[in-house]
Amino acid sequence: MAILFYYVLNMSIMASVMGFIVLWIRKIKWIPRRMAVLLWIIPFLRAILPFGMNSSFSLMNTVFGWFGKTIPWFTLNQRTTFSFVNYVMLAQEYEPFQFSTLMIKHVFFVLSIVWMTGMVFLITMLMLSYYTGKRDALDAEHWKDDLWFSSKVQGAAVFGIIKPRIVFPIFYKDRDLRHILQHERMHIKRKDNLWRVIGFGIIAIHWFNPLLWFYLKAFLSDLEMACDEAVISKYDDENKRQYALALLECKENEDLLVSAFGGANLSSRVKFVISYRKMMSISLFGLSVVMIFLFYALLTNA
Repeated sequence: MAILFYYVLNMSIMASVMGFIVLWIRKIKWIPRRMAVLLWIIPFLRAILPFGMNSSFSLMNTVFGWFGKTIPWFTLNQRTTFSFVNYVMLAQEYEPFQFSTLMIKHVFFVLSIVWMTGMVFLITMLMLSYYTGKRDALDAEHWKDDLWFSSKVQGAAVFGIIKPRIVFPIFYKDRDLRHILQHERMHIKRKDNLWRVIGFGIIAIHWFNPLLWFYLKAFLSDLEMACDEAVISKYDDENKRQYALALLECKENEDLLVSAFGGANLSSRVKFVISYRKMMSISLFGLSVVMIFLFYALLTNA
């Protein structure tokens, strides 16, 4: 367990670095939110994969490579080698793994117990939260089509992953639900509840890292904006205005594991909806090429 936590700690540091880069790239306002949210896959993968393919185009060849040591992991052929980046620098040998001192080994063993306890506790709480929300959704009353109403929810949301269900509060029956339905159906189409679970699953592993909690909050915000963008990309100005008004009327959702119309950052989302303009096809193509290069540069090692 001490060795396992050693690798997790290194992965957490790597994910923190990648998340910081993504955090700044997403601030570029002209990048479509549906593309910006995909960048979070990079720190996600860095948080769960201990190794990466070596490349001369890796960003790790620059300043970030100075703080760690690249350890060969395995080689497929003469041109393809995978490696592990060691930032903690407290290991003496890697095959077999050996800590630099016996005291450090004992320290990591104690830390691994604390880490495992926290991870099990957090996973248990997340499972309870998920099944509580799922139970509320199953108790909902079917009205028509894919409309369900419940007195147990405070805002419209999608519950479940395999057989998702859109549930509205009972007092929404007299409202115009067109835009809310479009938003929630888009969440289902984009599998956003699954992405949420993946995000929280990664956080359960790296619960000790406050930076990853901050990145998760940014990811969930981008997830909602990406869904907004997917809906309003087909809207005219009048429908965008009505969509923004519908957002203002919704209460922010408190259940972290469901995709809700009244998600996080309502004020920012309203501003985004009002100011949204489609990107030209040629610009979108150029940006896609840049995105592919970013994935390659950030997911490979020195």
